[in-house]
Amino acid sequence: MKKKLFILNALILTSLFSILCIACSAHYLWTETPGLATMGKEHQVHLYFGEINFNKYEVTGGRLDEMDGLKTICVGPDNKVKNLPLTKGRELFSGSFTPEESGIYQILTTHEIGKVMDLRKANLGIVKPMYYAREIVYCPDKENTDNLKTAALTPCFTLDLIPDFSNSTLNSFSVNQPVNFYSFFRKTPVKGGKIFAYAPNGWSKEIDPNVNGLCSFVPLWEGQYVIDWVYTENSPGTYMGKNFDSVRHRAVLTITVIK
Repeated sequence: MKKKLFILNALILTSLFSILCIACSAHYLWTETPGLATMGKEHQVHLYFGEINFNKYEVTGGRLDEMDGLKTICVGPDNKVKNLPLTKGRELFSGSFTPEESGIYQILTTHEIGKVMDLRKANLGIVKPMYYAREIVYCPDKENTDNLKTAALTPCFTLDLIPDFSNSTLNSFSVNQPVNFYSFFRKTPVKGGKIFAYAPNGWSKEIDPNVNGLCSFVPLWEGQYVIDWVYTENSPGTYMGKNFDSVRHRAVLTITVIK
């Protein structure tokens, strides 16, 4: 009897460890900031680590510390790049920028110094994690409201999700209208990995890109949507003295949906 209980407990512990490994690998980094900015007014940017679909926000003293060393930049309408210094709070990193002209502002964040993770229990092998987060903020022209300055964006991360604003208003997306974006790996459109869109109310949808990397879904509610993409690159290597089998890239795009 004791032997059976020991085996049962061991199986339970093994299952729990596997679930934990999967949970650890499911974390991602995302940006939250209003999609519209005002010229000359400070605009706040917040970065979180966790799983928004489960309302899980990691905190300082816990797994949020894994994101120490984040690098965030703001690319303005003139393509000038400014570093965005971040302050670490209890459950987020925060920063700000002040728009000096109308147009598109890209908030781009990378975390490429994560430690090698052993995820063999989750059938993911030994991986090197890489995180990328993108959000677009639009600053309208007060003197010429018809000047939307719709942007043609290009990929800059190793793994990137690029919104298509060609049919949008104020460089946002609208409820009940298709949201189109493209998936890029090393600046080439690709189809692969898992892409999920998460709505503000917890609704989610898996999205399947076409062969040209075009992705699409129809949002039913307004608010900020987080789009998460995991793509595994089978490229063994060594990082900080530890070998890994593959690089696990994770790109997140935050978009604004209006009525």
